[in-house]
Amino acid sequence: MKNRKAFFAGIVFALLITAGMISGIYLACPVNALNVSASENSDDSGEEDADESTDTMITAGDLGLADGCYWIDVTLSGGSGKASVESPATIAIEDGRVTATIVFSSSYYDYMLIDGERYEPVNTEGNSAFEIPVDGFDYEMAVTADTTAMSTPHEIEYTLYFDSSTICGAASDEDTDDIENTKTNDADAAEGGDDTSEAEDGDIDSEADEADVNTDKSDTEKVSAAGTAVESIDAQETDISETGMSEIGERNYPSGEDWCGLAWESSLELLYAEMFTVDYYEGGYARIVIADEDVFFVVPEGADVPDGLDGDVTVLQQPIENIYLVATSAMDFFCSLDALDSIRLSGTNASGWYIEAAQEAMEAGDILYAGKYSAPDYELILAENCGLAIESTMIYHNPEVQEKLEAFGIPVLVERSSYESHPMGRTEWMKLYAVLLGKEEEAEEIFNEQVTRVQEVEASESLGKTVAFFYVTSTGSVNVRKSNDYVAKMIELAGGTYIFDDLGEDDSAVSTVNMTMEEFYAQAVDADYIIYNSTIDGEIYTLDELYGKSALLADFKAVQEGNVWCTGKNLFQETTSLGDLIVEIHTILTDEDVEDSELNYLHRITE
Repeated sequence: MKNRKAFFAGIVFALLITAGMISGIYLACPVNALNVSASENSDDSGEEDADESTDTMITAGDLGLADGCYWIDVTLSGGSGKASVESPATIAIEDGRVTATIVFSSSYYDYMLIDGERYEPVNTEGNSAFEIPVDGFDYEMAVTADTTAMSTPHEIEYTLYFDSSTICGAASDEDTDDIENTKTNDADAAEGGDDTSEAEDGDIDSEADEADVNTDKSDTEKVSAAGTAVESIDAQETDISETGMSEIGERNYPSGEDWCGLAWESSLELLYAEMFTVDYYEGGYARIVIADEDVFFVVPEGADVPDGLDGDVTVLQQPIENIYLVATSAMDFFCSLDALDSIRLSGTNASGWYIEAAQEAMEAGDILYAGKYSAPDYELILAENCGLAIESTMIYHNPEVQEKLEAFGIPVLVERSSYESHPMGRTEWMKLYAVLLGKEEEAEEIFNEQVTRVQEVEASESLGKTVAFFYVTSTGSVNVRKSNDYVAKMIELAGGTYIFDDLGEDDSAVSTVNMTMEEFYAQAVDADYIIYNSTIDGEIYTLDELYGKSALLADFKAVQEGNVWCTGKNLFQETTSLGDLIVEIHTILTDEDVEDSELNYLHRITE
């Protein structure tokens, strides 16, 4: 890892020398990745690019972008023509939903309006920074921003143009469930801005030339930004999926041995999960090792922390309460273990949950929204005496957040169930949370029920029926899962055969592939069943809606024989029930008369 960091640091340093000090820092990607600002009144940049565009919006799904953080050029237009936003901006993608961090050229903006919804600044110092949803790219997105630069506040109409051709950056595994929004580095960089000298919309007293201010950034700031780029590249290159169970326990933290003066008693039996181990020691202590990197020592209530623990071991004293849950994939585990009351804070607001119990708890005030992974509400988190923050791997894009939480004495556990290659390995992460909660017996019972259901299906002979799992993007391309993706594995476990048997089996983190409709037609027209993935494109219920995606789909064998299905929006949050989903896929492959009312995750597309 150190050699890798040095390698990428060398690349960035060379780029700084050759380009950065004269006209901005350029990384090896389409975007001028660390240029400081983009003004709408530049005659040869933003407006010209916008004019040349077709104004046809495309989405993250159209581009086949995996969940992760990226850079993108953005241009602000409207108002008096004096304001600008920093470009490139960072965007974060989760399940096809895009959130951008927009940093204005002034500190005088106190809120933004997007489709009537109000968004507050995410920073308290420096230039105003906002985290806003972005429907798509390559079109003029209407926004409103309120400025307090004049004697009375004024709402000003703007448009933002996000140029998809400039997207670059580090993408994490598309199944990592928690990108709540942006990189706070953008807001931190904005704090160095001059609040009073910029020519601002409505700021009639300012005489400074905004262009001069925007280009008057010090070399020190540029080098600092380049360091951020190295961290992002480093996060991209770290492939934690390479760590298997055979490696865990054979290196730094072997199982089956006494440890730190404690007698080893047993190890937690894992059937599928490969990303963590649990060892039990005398006195009720437990050691959890995640990906052979993160070590947690669970201390029973009332017991002392033993001497001799390594400095990199995180101590978790039971009972673990007031949890700040950012990793959405973990919520279902807590609900299933009847432990929702141990969660006090959420990184997702109520409308973002498809798990009914979680949504109801937030609406009732039992769980409070405490900010997204990149911008947590530290004051609230401390006030609620948070005992543990459970983050997704997106936290690696914002290491300063984890460092700050830990500096406040709040332990951080990074959830990695989405890196399990076997679907049931993801569900088996329930056992890890059960160790924290002292609910191992309950977890074992629930998990074994899921395993039994899957094994009953798996024991049956292959049905010889082919299945395509896909959705159609707004530009008409088709997004499908790679052949080694866990969805393809679920189809196989259900007795079916994934229609693409050798598609994109490489080492990249992206789990999907985009192809033209013609390519999809050629390979999938004779599939016995097709399942439409609604998690990004939205649920559909009728064949007319399906034909609206492409008239060619009417030719498909599955359509003509009535074997067309759609997933529900709850599909990827209910991780405890992946076994049930496998059984449902088996059911639709074997029971032509099954009713939608008998299913929880799939429904038939009909006339």
